[in-house]
Amino acid sequence: MGPALEGWPFLFSLLPLSPSLLLLSRLSPPLLSLWLLWRLGPPLSLSPPGPPAPLSYPGAQPGYDLCLPLFQSRRPAPVLQSRARIRGAAHSRVFRCPCAGPAAAAAVPPSLPPPPMAAEIQPKALTRKPILLQRVEGSQDVVNMAVLVPKEEGVISVSEDRTVRVWLKRDNGQYWPSIYHAMPSPCSCMSFNPETRRLSIGLDNGTISEFILSEDYNKMTPVKSYQGGVTALCWDPVHRVLFSGSSDHSVIMWDIGGRKGTAIELQGHNDKVQALSYAPHTRQLISCGGDGGIVVWNMDVQRQETPEWLDSDSCQKCDQPFFWNFKQMWDSKKIGLRQHHCRKCGKAVCGKCSSKRSSIPLMGFEFEVRVCDSCHESITDEERAPTATFHDSKHNIVHVHFDATRGWLLTCGTDKVIKLWDMTPVVS
Repeated sequence: MGPALEGWPFLFSLLPLSPSLLLLSRLSPPLLSLWLLWRLGPPLSLSPPGPPAPLSYPGAQPGYDLCLPLFQSRRPAPVLQSRARIRGAAHSRVFRCPCAGPAAAAAVPPSLPPPPMAAEIQPKALTRKPILLQRVEGSQDVVNMAVLVPKEEGVISVSEDRTVRVWLKRDNGQYWPSIYHAMPSPCSCMSFNPETRRLSIGLDNGTISEFILSEDYNKMTPVKSYQGGVTALCWDPVHRVLFSGSSDHSVIMWDIGGRKGTAIELQGHNDKVQALSYAPHTRQLISCGGDGGIVVWNMDVQRQETPEWLDSDSCQKCDQPFFWNFKQMWDSKKIGLRQHHCRKCGKAVCGKCSSKRSSIPLMGFEFEVRVCDSCHESITDEERAPTATFHDSKHNIVHVHFDATRGWLLTCGTDKVIKLWDMTPVVS
């Protein structure tokens, strides 16, 4: 052997493994030395034979290590380490052959648990889902809205079949309707105030009907009805009041923030209300109608809700029968009269007992309306003081916008004209 192979006595054990290495050693020993230096590193010094010891290297990762003593002569046996990952395993163990000796066995941490097997069954998490308590059936068409009755086992529903139903739970555990009321049009929405038991129902024909439910929820009494489609809306964010303009020439102020269910009417137009705008710094409402009128309402006054119209078969002032009361007409031998209502007290009166007219601005009646004789005498001059101003824009207004910083009002009409108004003389 040449001097290039000095210090590599263990290489003779590799030569039988590869005929190419044997041929390379015979043809060019220096080339063989360079190849071994590149593959195995610098030559190791000679050491007496001993038991093989495991080798480690920096950056070793947990895995599966296999010890294979390659040489048994004049050199500690190197360790051939190979890594094999098991998918999904949280831990790994190191396996070494018995020839590695007790030192290698001591290097294996005994506290590591075995990796979980792939076939291990994991417990499933408990699934939560809602529990069906009851089914309330009986409507003939789509139920558009329903609410629960607080402090009662009941449900109020409105449907496309034009019915309002109040369902109460019976002793057998089933819900049966205690109130079945038919409306003139399909019911689209509703609102229920449990404190006052006031039920407001919106119909497809643009009508809003209000009812009062009895304490036992077995009777429903009509209160008011507002007709005409809503054409304009305006919101007061400070006092949480909603203003709505309608095609029935009226403006309604809905007390939403107070949650009292009150609705105050404002009558000041001769045609449908087309647009609304609100000046919060002066608490004034500007309403414009199809008649070309611009009305500025003072909302900084204590307004009153219009009374409910009472039903009666005879005049509640003179007791004269109305024309449909045949029994009383026959008994009294008198001709029935036409029924009217006083706008201040709401009583049903005849034409003779309600021959007077008066304006009631605090109730929203800026124009003179029918009142009974007793209410006409009780109205003072202060109560007749107007709370709104009226102006003519000379065109049919369809839209309005108010700039509170400059006091300007913009109106758009069907005559294709846009007008700018300085409202500081009246909005202040």
